Amino acid sequence: MERNSQKPNFAKGIYLTKKQGKKGEFLELAIKEGDEYKKFVCFLSQKKDKFGNEQFTIYEKAKNDLPF
Repeated sequence: MERNSQKPNFAKGIYLTKKQGKKGEFLELAIKEGDEYKKFVCFLSQKKDKFGNEQFTIYEKAKNDLPF
C-alpha cells in the first residue's frame, strides 16, 4: 500500500498575527482571495460564551467602521 506523501494545504494563504496597537493587543487575520489578501482585525471581547470560551469581535480592515 502506497502512502501519500503530499501534505494537505488546508491553511495555505491564511495568516493570524498578534499586533500591538495604541489601546492594547489585537489580532490581524489575512485570508488570500485570488492574488490579494482580505484583512480583518480581531479584538478580545469582554464577554465569554455560555461555555466559558473567549470570544473575539472581528472587523473588516478595509471598512471605515473600525472602532479606532
